Amino acid sequence: MQALRRTGMSVDDVRAFVRMGSGLEWHDRRTALLERHAAAIEQQIGQLGEDLAVVREKIAHHRDLRRRGLDCEDEIGTAAPDALPPGEAGPRTTRTTRAT
Repeated sequence: MQALRRTGMSVDDVRAFVRMGSGLEWHDRRTALLERHAAAIEQQIGQLGEDLAVVREKIAHHRDLRRRGLDCEDEIGTAAPDALPPGEAGPRTTRTTRAT
């Protein structure tokens, strides 16, 4: 049960799993519940992989800024729009602070 909770299974689903009796008549229900949960975990893993890639890109970007002796705000205020990392293009007329 601890593994199910650690992987994000809802309390209601854990309770339902525990309350299911033993015996062959419960195997299909237990299997279906576990299959749904496995699919949810796989989706989370995929999303975490994408999020990790974004974080790693930001790390590389910040290391590059440091190597060039720039602060995040220095780059935002002086860079050409095509020099910014993907997703950070915006107006060049004002300086903005980005939370990273």
